[in-house]
Amino acid sequence: MSNFQLAKTSTMKKTTFLLLFAFALLATDCQDDDVQPQATGTLELNFKGTFGADPLVMYAREYPYEAGMKVKLQLFRFYVSNILLSNNVKVSDIEVVDFEDVQSDAAAQQGITIQIKNVPTEDYTGINFGVGVSENLNKTNPGGYAPGSPLSDNYWSAALGYVFTKIEGNADVDGDGVFNDKLTFHAGANQLYRNKEFNKTFTVKAGETTRLNFEVDLRKVLVKSESDFLDFRKVTIDHTTKPEIATFISDNLANAIVLK
Repeated sequence: MSNFQLAKTSTMKKTTFLLLFAFALLATDCQDDDVQPQATGTLELNFKGTFGADPLVMYAREYPYEAGMKVKLQLFRFYVSNILLSNNVKVSDIEVVDFEDVQSDAAAQQGITIQIKNVPTEDYTGINFGVGVSENLNKTNPGGYAPGSPLSDNYWSAALGYVFTKIEGNADVDGDGVFNDKLTFHAGANQLYRNKEFNKTFTVKAGETTRLNFEVDLRKVLVKSESDFLDFRKVTIDHTTKPEIATFISDNLANAIVLK
């Protein structure tokens, strides 16, 4: 074969290669054009607080309690973390449910709403979350978070971890109408983390908002039964120094949260 023929063959091979390469690029571009971004919607988790059959209102409302006592509440706050929808769709690492500013019946009726955006559109069969701060997040500290983050506050420096649950208020333990016993119960430690799973079918649609409605009964957190309750005549303050009290609160809180 002559040098001219060899050169011609080589040129044809190069041309063929370039054409095939161009077609491959074109096909890739077409495939990329066909890939559409995942459609998403918004999921709202609404938490309404109660104290038995009554709406949970901070400061102004007094509630009957065991053994003839009465209580007024000032603070009820807890974390929910590692929020997963069915099919292991994770939608949030951590959120805080805080009833401190619920100071009227109207506010109690509205409840506390956590809004989670960019949730994949899908039919779901349930939701799962931890009550408390997951162990990996409990290793962090507020210095790593911007103001307004759920984890920018509620930290125990001495314990090197977060306070999972705070319950504060005042008690009238002797029925004289004077609420002069300060109540402070703060629970937080990795062993107090509780997992909750709720079965419920719901659909997240593109550009729309889907709401899940929860109720949490603070009375059930403090009272397990007529003979098993936090007796404010004996204890009014605990900062997880008595494990049995922190465990009592954590177990009861997990059971007190229901999906309506």
